[in-house]
Amino acid sequence: MKKGATQFITESDLPSLRTKDESKNLGNDLEKALEEHTLWKALFVAYGGPYAYAAFLKAIQDCLAFLQPQLLRWLLAYISWYQSARFGKSGGSNVPSNLQGFAIAALMFIASVIQTITLNQYFQRTFETGMRVRAGLVNAIYAKSIVLSNDERTRASGDIVNLMSVDATRLQDLCTYGLIALSGPLQITLAFISLYDLLGWAAFVGVGIMIFSIPLNTFIARVLKRMQEQQMKNRDKRTRLMSELLANIKSFVRKISETRNNQELKMLRKIGVVTAFNMALWSGIPLLVAFSSFATAAVVSSKPLTPDIIFPAISLFMLLQFPLAMFSQVTSNIIEAIISVKRLSDFLNARELQPDARKLINNPVLDRGDVVLSIEDADFSWDADAAQPTLEGLNLTIKKGELVGVFGRVGAGKVIPFDEHSYSDWD
Repeated sequence: MKKGATQFITESDLPSLRTKDESKNLGNDLEKALEEHTLWKALFVAYGGPYAYAAFLKAIQDCLAFLQPQLLRWLLAYISWYQSARFGKSGGSNVPSNLQGFAIAALMFIASVIQTITLNQYFQRTFETGMRVRAGLVNAIYAKSIVLSNDERTRASGDIVNLMSVDATRLQDLCTYGLIALSGPLQITLAFISLYDLLGWAAFVGVGIMIFSIPLNTFIARVLKRMQEQQMKNRDKRTRLMSELLANIKSFVRKISETRNNQELKMLRKIGVVTAFNMALWSGIPLLVAFSSFATAAVVSSKPLTPDIIFPAISLFMLLQFPLAMFSQVTSNIIEAIISVKRLSDFLNARELQPDARKLINNPVLDRGDVVLSIEDADFSWDADAAQPTLEGLNLTIKKGELVGVFGRVGAGKVIPFDEHSYSDWD
């Protein structure tokens, strides 16, 4: 900060990247894990250590967050006791010690400091894990694209770009808030235990509302999953058309516009409407839960709603709002991540070039008439899974200095035997 106040900060002023965070090392860690595990397990084996520690920090932060309303309740009860003892009919007798109030305030301060530290350390590790996941996946995708077999090279380059820019980023986003899927139930449980202690059975009116909303949220999540799958197909289709556009712009410009307007943008509008409804639902649930719980407590409970009950309960409802509101986003992130992992797994498990299919033989300089290329009883096919080879039983010998011509109709397989050979070697 001192240096930046006097001059511009450049890249050379930044500290060097840690060795374990370099893209090459992150990619190697993922490739080693993929040799023994599926992609989900490989990601956890390669980068899951700090993420597990982040989960531990989040659990501590959640417990401290729900300790604050209890400390607030004790503080309000102490103030009420102090005022009634000092200014009440007792005439100042039985006044609580000031040390008790200072102790409660000190506990609230210490809990807040520890909570802030653990929360920031939690986010630090989740962001680092997300960065490592994305860097490792991009490295693995690039390395895989270089060694794809011939039949797998028919994939559009835009599809591979989408894997790097879209799918890898989705898994990075999941790392940021993915632990809410575990932390959310813990927070909800702690909230209702505390609310039951404050409001009694009236708090479970809110539980009933939450239970009723879970099937609705599940249904919306399934709808979003189907929409996201269709949207990824639309995006891949547009990307492939864009690649073909570079070869023939006039023929495809209208088709690309139709794909974008009629399919992709239309699906985006649908996804936006469903997502907005889902967020509105989860944002309104905490308010409905608080209103129903207080109303029920006021009607059925003989216990008065004093400040040491109302304000801690409001704090608990505010704490309850975050996990409920984030559930919709985390659910969407998990759905998107599942789809992306499937797409990434299909690509990373694609067939590769056989390293032992070609042997380099260091021959002396060949004279005119020596054999340069020899093919004996060979079968060739464009597709490795083809039921019938394009060429069968091919025998061909080419000598140095010969001019060889191959004739046949389009698609008959003229190029197949020479697809992997350099014509300059035959001169």
